[in-house]
Amino acid sequence: MTSASSSSAMREILGDDFVMKNSRGSTEKGSQFHLAGKHVAIYFSAHWCPPCRQFTPMLRRTYQRMKEDGKAFEVIFVSSDKDERQFNEYYSEMPWMAIPFDDTSRRQSLARRFNVSGIPALVLLSPTGEVLNTNARADVASDPHGDRFPWIGGSQSSLANGLSMQKVAILTAIAWVVFAIIIPYLQRHGYLTNDEVA
Repeated sequence: MTSASSSSAMREILGDDFVMKNSRGSTEKGSQFHLAGKHVAIYFSAHWCPPCRQFTPMLRRTYQRMKEDGKAFEVIFVSSDKDERQFNEYYSEMPWMAIPFDDTSRRQSLARRFNVSGIPALVLLSPTGEVLNTNARADVASDPHGDRFPWIGGSQSSLANGLSMQKVAILTAIAWVVFAIIIPYLQRHGYLTNDEVA
């Protein structure tokens, strides 16, 4: 894919105008130009959400380390804050880009596009706009220095396959029942041998 077509793919997904911080920490207008050739993590979060406020400092440290290491990585904050005052207060803690708060339709469209059902959520895109990981939050937690970046596979959860957290919990419970109760029962009654289970 050429840089023009990858830029076009990113533009189609994310739009073209952003809020960003300059070197003095002031807010200014950003564009697709600042995303060229970079992996982009879309960060769905809100000031009112305690797990978000716990995860944001962790993501900020990872982001700063990766920038220091010269990794082509950017984060875009998609706010679920209740008002612009909350957005501004929360965004003041972030060094990365953001979708403008007043662009409600784009913020909602991104949440729908990536099936975001809870926050915080972190979706990782390749420089060409390909979805690499819909649960990059787990990777930031397990790889805070970004040693395994770009986090393809690894701790990528089954959310990437379109499963919600509730479905993952149900499937985990079913697997536990099968392995802890049903298989031992079948073995005790001679229906299964250890060789068949392995």
